[in-house]
Amino acid sequence: MTILQLNKPSITSIHFIKDADLKDCGEKSVIRVMEGDLSNVRNADELLSVVSEAMQFPDYFGGNWDALDECLSDLDWLPESGFVFLAKGASKAWSNNPQVMGMFTNCWLEANEYWFEQGIPFHLVFVLPEHE
Repeated sequence: MTILQLNKPSITSIHFIKDADLKDCGEKSVIRVMEGDLSNVRNADELLSVVSEAMQFPDYFGGNWDALDECLSDLDWLPESGFVFLAKGASKAWSNNPQVMGMFTNCWLEANEYWFEQGIPFHLVFVLPEHE
């Protein structure tokens, strides 16, 4: 999978891929590619911290699920016309706290409904290690 394959809006916005299958992240694109390492995420606070830092959330981000919903649906501070979040270390995060990861996925899907209607690509890619 290349980032250019994610340059279209899609109702299918959650992807699981092996690390080796992710290619060409450095390609020139108008899509903003953001990366966060979730391998040490053990709870909601840690997940929200990684996501907010990677996506450069504004200072007013409240660090809770409602604030995540709000920020994911309003990315005006980012100039790009599409967004891809590469969630590295996803396998560990899912093992450590599947409920938190499920909440994150749900928030992403809700935000994607908005972005899909706007015609803006908005993808979450869970990057898994090769040996799994």
